[in-house]
Amino acid sequence: MSWTAATCVFPGACSQEEPPSRAEDSFHEGPSIDERVSHFPLVDGASWQYVGRTASGQWSAPRTSSLRDAGEGRFVRVDGQNDRVETTYARHGQQVRTLSQRRFAGETELSTTVYGEVGRVVLDEAWLENANRDDHVEYLHEEYAGTGELTRREWRVYRYEVRSSFEPVTVPAGSFGCVRIRRTRIVGTSSGPVQETWFARGVGLVQWLDPDAGQLEVLAAVDVPGGVEAP
Repeated sequence: MSWTAATCVFPGACSQEEPPSRAEDSFHEGPSIDERVSHFPLVDGASWQYVGRTASGQWSAPRTSSLRDAGEGRFVRVDGQNDRVETTYARHGQQVRTLSQRRFAGETELSTTVYGEVGRVVLDEAWLENANRDDHVEYLHEEYAGTGELTRREWRVYRYEVRSSFEPVTVPAGSFGCVRIRRTRIVGTSSGPVQETWFARGVGLVQWLDPDAGQLEVLAAVDVPGGVEAP
């Protein structure tokens, strides 16, 4: 088991509330990653299409996500058009991290969430080395209203379990061999929510499941420039 810590975004924030105790602080460093064969390809112009199923069994209209290079090692994924969500990612060694998420209605910004100074881990290529990998990650979680007012600040800790380093998954986009990750919030408001995600090499997120809510999203199409295109 290992720990990864995120540092504070705003001066004085850490002095107000100390993070949970931990055995060690470390970042997973590793060799440079070829994005087109990574499990979360950060490639300018990449796009994914997902369809979702609710607990009642109803399927949603397709949702398209597109990725653009924002410079300085950051990539922004846009979900939706008029009412949209913009999520910023960056790679740190073998990890892909979420830095922030902004929600809009037209040109009006509704809210912003900041996932610490170095972000919240989404996927670590090092997890593939051990199917029984069990990591804990902490960061300072901050939420802001569209007006800029701080509405929530708290330390959060997530547990990441590698359920399988290779699990065949068939979705509308095709059949893929995936790494399956289970993420559980163990510290923070409403501790306990669980999410399971399946990522495929060169493809990215193939399937997402909220077992408590009975919600499922599956990949319907993917296009990574210079890489995978399916179906």
